[in-house]
Amino acid sequence: MGAEIIKIYKEHLPSLRFIGKCYTNADRVGGFGHKWGQWFENGWFE
Repeated sequence: MGAEIIKIYKEHLPSLRFIGKCYTNADRVGGFGHKWGQWFENGWFE
């Protein structure tokens, strides 16, 4: 027996602004913890 869709929902959200930076696989070395500090230092969360 195959998969069966039981319920579907359609949601509406207000306009959003996504923030972010593009990181490469090289940025994964050592984790992303230091990137959080960089964001706070530069005020990128504001």
